[in-house]
Amino acid sequence: MQHADFVCLHMSASRDNVNVIDRDRLAQIGERSWLINTARGWMVDEGALFTALAGRRLAGAALDVFTREPYAPVEGSGDLRSLPNVILTPHVGSTQNSK
Repeated sequence: MQHADFVCLHMSASRDNVNVIDRDRLAQIGERSWLINTARGWMVDEGALFTALAGRRLAGAALDVFTREPYAPVEGSGDLRSLPNVILTPHVGSTQNSK
């Protein structure tokens, strides 16, 4: 992961995947890399992600899933919305046009 430009999560919902991206895994991702999560919010430790992003140990993150939806900072972590290197969007990929 250290040399990847993007690390994208596309995983099934499983208890084994809770916080699969934690402080240790974030430390393995290169400083020029972006983390993209469109899988499940609870797969990323948002507190550890905030710390890595604020410390510029990760170039950025793009998320459309969160531990709490709609997004609200997890207690004890920083607010991802306050960081310039974060893109947050609602999880609407499964929304269908009913014309």
